[in-house]
Amino acid sequence: MVLPCTPGTGPRPRPLVHPAESGRVVSARSADGRLEVFAAGADGIHHAWQQEANGNWSAWEPLGGPGGAELAIAPDADGRLEAFSLTPGGARLGHRPQVAPGGDRHPGGEFGEPGLRLAATPTAALDTTGRTHVFAVTTTGALRTRVQDRPSGGWHAWAAFGDRAVAPLVSGSPAP
Repeated sequence: MVLPCTPGTGPRPRPLVHPAESGRVVSARSADGRLEVFAAGADGIHHAWQQEANGNWSAWEPLGGPGGAELAIAPDADGRLEAFSLTPGGARLGHRPQVAPGGDRHPGGEFGEPGLRLAATPTAALDTTGRTHVFAVTTTGALRTRVQDRPSGGWHAWAAFGDRAVAPLVSGSPAP
């Protein structure tokens, strides 16, 4: 389940201190019950996590990546968290999965489809077989999907998802 991060009254990470904040934050529960939060700042993506379930928070860890990114996160069947970042304008989709449930993050890399720009942050969900599906809309309105080849495994190539186009709105642009 993907939830927006709303600060509460309990222990939490120290506020990010950056010249300009985008306000883009996502959070998820890791395999061992700890919450993890990702925030996109002007200088890239940052990550903090509970040091134990319902406990104190780590300091913010810079992960690099694009400034002002749109973020999405989804759990794998084995509990690893798959983090996605979309550059402003939708030209590049990055992917940083955890190496092991509750563990460190893979250095990540390109996850998008060469030559296609995405209109908005993709969404991801786990199916009943345990495979994660990623869905995205291109700037031309085409629906695309990318699916794991097995639970918590590698990924098939991007493919069309039906033949119905939707009205695209490029990431970072105002609504009409």
